Amino acid sequence: MLIPYIILFFTMMVLGEEAMLVAGSLSHLGVFKPWMAFVFALLGVYAGDALWFSIGWHLGNGFVKKFGKFFFVTEERFQKIQDLFNNNGKWVLFFSKFVFGFSHLVMAAAGASRMKIKKFVVCQLYTSFLWTMIFMSLGYTYSSFINSITKNVKIIGLSFLVFFIIFILSERQIKKLAEKIISFFSPKGE
Repeated sequence: MLIPYIILFFTMMVLGEEAMLVAGSLSHLGVFKPWMAFVFALLGVYAGDALWFSIGWHLGNGFVKKFGKFFFVTEERFQKIQDLFNNNGKWVLFFSKFVFGFSHLVMAAAGASRMKIKKFVVCQLYTSFLWTMIFMSLGYTYSSFINSITKNVKIIGLSFLVFFIIFILSERQIKKLAEKIISFFSPKGE
């Protein structure tokens, strides 16, 4: 039945690492076939990236002016990210994928800065493949580890909760570090 995979596809268009970890865990538990979960998750991630790139391409700075406050994005921050694409577009795309809550903003900035579509497509294909593989593997491995320790559902549930809380807290620290790096490499005086 394809319905769970279709749900995974659409979930991956809007969510990120946490959904990927859950998909990996569900693959280990037999809810998903691992290869099908990987394919649908990868397609969802890629479609989401293309959607945000398209929003940036077509709406650009106007989107940030109107809706930036809902995403905690200021025009200044968006401009700094756009400036990074002039010199380091591929690397910014690559590293932003691994920073929680930062990827969609960067995809929109890539579109707004008119990054070459071919360059975006190729870079995101490799990056999304690697990102999906890493996070699904982490979820799968973690589920396997917990399952081997205990068969108690309460302990597994609490372990997942603790794991996700630690993951989200560490990702926010990485995001802060990324913002410092962006401000360091941004042209001075802007």
